[in-house]
Amino acid sequence: MNLWAKSLGRLAVFAVALFFFSCEEQNSFLGFKKDPKFNVTSVDLPLSTSVFSIDSIITDNKSANNNSLSSSNLLLGQFTDPAIGQVRSEAFVQILPSGSVLIPADAEYDSATVQFRLNFYGYGFSGTRSQTFGIHEITSDSLSYYSSKRYWTSDEFQYDPDVLAQATVTVNYDSLRKQNSLATTGQDTLLARALLPEDFGKRIFQLAKTKDYNQIANRKEFFNTIKGLALIPQDMEGVIGLAVLSGLSRITIHYRTFENNVVKDTLSRSYSL
Repeated sequence: MNLWAKSLGRLAVFAVALFFFSCEEQNSFLGFKKDPKFNVTSVDLPLSTSVFSIDSIITDNKSANNNSLSSSNLLLGQFTDPAIGQVRSEAFVQILPSGSVLIPADAEYDSATVQFRLNFYGYGFSGTRSQTFGIHEITSDSLSYYSSKRYWTSDEFQYDPDVLAQATVTVNYDSLRKQNSLATTGQDTLLARALLPEDFGKRIFQLAKTKDYNQIANRKEFFNTIKGLALIPQDMEGVIGLAVLSGLSRITIHYRTFENNVVKDTLSRSYSL
């Protein structure tokens, strides 16, 4: 028998032996043979867990369906979570110009107010609380819908540190939960209101005397002049939700018109958010 034949015979014997050993010994869950000679043991290793904040999250609602109140919400507030620590949510809103009819040139400005409808979301507090937030003017960018820019958690907005106004609303957590469970048509109306300073309101008022906002160029000019509002939590413990696309969330300019130097009408014009 030559060397090649001997090698082939040994290979065949080895293959048969391997088959029988494989049938007799099964693998354990960890992949080791159950033969005691391996002396297999296990050790539990405790692992510390951490919570990470992911900054690649889109936080704007440009893709929201404007007819759906549930998709038009912004969150505002702050609280200390026992698991992840300090949580803070700031909101930034755009003011949308409207109207093709100009305000008469001789009209006189009265005042400007802003209001936000709450959507009955509440988190991070209990019982009844007065929640106060500051309203600031955005200075660094416009939230224009004509822009393709999207906004992420890592984005920063520059806004005037001087507060335009403060809005305070009293909320009860249990009442919010009850209202939130109702159909929209059956919910109460809960608003946070504030009076805006005269110089800010007059800027909007003067634009409305000369600009037809049915023209896109004039709308863009408005966005570049009035860049939006920053809502910054102040005396807040907990987070509330604002339904900013609701028709009840708006800025209203109040003014008077005259005829023969006598007040003819007391009127108003509203701007949605």
